Amino acid sequence: MAIIEIHLIPPRGGAHYLPGDPVIGNVMLYSKKDEGVGKITVSLRGKCKTRIVRRQGNRRRFYKGVASLFELTTILYTGHYTLRAGQRYLWPFQFIFPTRSASTAAGWRDCPFFSSAQSQFLPPSCEFRHGSDWGYVHYKLKAVLNLPAQGPLLTRNHKVSRGVLFSTIREEEVVDPHMIRFIRECQRATLRLKPGHEERRLKPKESLYSLLHPSRLPRSIFRIELDVPKFAVVGARLPMFVGITHQADESTAPVSSSTVHLKRCQVFMTTKTMIRCPRIFFGDEIRKWTSRTKIFDFKPPSSLPLNGHIDLQNLGVPNISAALQPEFFAVCISRWYSLTVKVTIACAKKQYSRKFKLKDITLLPSYVKRSDPRPLVQVADAEAEGNLDEFLPQYQSLSPPPPSTVGTSRKATTQEPAV
Repeated sequence: MAIIEIHLIPPRGGAHYLPGDPVIGNVMLYSKKDEGVGKITVSLRGKCKTRIVRRQGNRRRFYKGVASLFELTTILYTGHYTLRAGQRYLWPFQFIFPTRSASTAAGWRDCPFFSSAQSQFLPPSCEFRHGSDWGYVHYKLKAVLNLPAQGPLLTRNHKVSRGVLFSTIREEEVVDPHMIRFIRECQRATLRLKPGHEERRLKPKESLYSLLHPSRLPRSIFRIELDVPKFAVVGARLPMFVGITHQADESTAPVSSSTVHLKRCQVFMTTKTMIRCPRIFFGDEIRKWTSRTKIFDFKPPSSLPLNGHIDLQNLGVPNISAALQPEFFAVCISRWYSLTVKVTIACAKKQYSRKFKLKDITLLPSYVKRSDPRPLVQVADAEAEGNLDEFLPQYQSLSPPPPSTVGTSRKATTQEPAV
């Protein structure tokens, strides 16, 4: 029985391929006995797959969706040759990872994110699960060995697959610095706003006066202002500013006695995931779910006066976790984010908590400098192992040049490779 394997050269810079990277490797054939070879092909493909389970009482109905992102195929050898027992044969191959998918939303109903006439950027490798529902984006190499038929109705194929990881990148070094400002107005009316009364307790007579004459109390009106970015980057800090603006024209208490202190600041990133499966009637079956991650929680050890605006990065805002993948939209699976900030302040011994929610924050991938395109390996300089005689491995390039014969044959080692 012939053994077929895929050997890959690891991508530069890590375990993930990037858009435009070459995927370089060899298809290895080995057999313990003489075996005929008819055709050898290798392909690089990407696809999204989803499954949704709908429960109706004790019954369950399954929906599945599959969307092909792209498929690149190379014929390594075609003809007829006999593999010699105990020898290894290597056929080199090379693909270029595309930037955009070859498929569109055509044929999918109610698809809000896509135009049926325009392909989208490739999503990163990922897997999502929510109860019985799941979805994934996978990229795989697949090699197929077609053996000569031993009868009129008998065909024999040997197949092997190997997954590869893909990550998206950002080629623009500078991120849009546009900030969105949220404003929440607060007011405090109390005798504690009188000069010299900020820290002491109110006497019973003063408490009764505050209860009977609330309109006569010193009043401080101020606004909590929060600036958050419209774009964030995986692995980078999130720039945010929080501050206080006193409305001196509308306040009756002096600003000097209306000090506002920051008590706590929490930042949450909400991940929104949607998967979809086609149905015969009534549009597509859709599932949506959310998960929330706390990325920042600051409690000052002592009261922190808010004089003007404070850059929260100076308070130790951590980098956005790499576990949060960049925003992407594919035909049957999508992921995007929202941001929630909860600010707790204190003025004259009373605390206020206000929430600020940015419904859509674009999470961008990390920046990768691509000063020059990554050169392709000259596959024609590589050697093909195995006693192929005049039947040399044929390499069909994905680039404009026509197919070329690869290298020269040489006698292979008889050592059996690991399976």
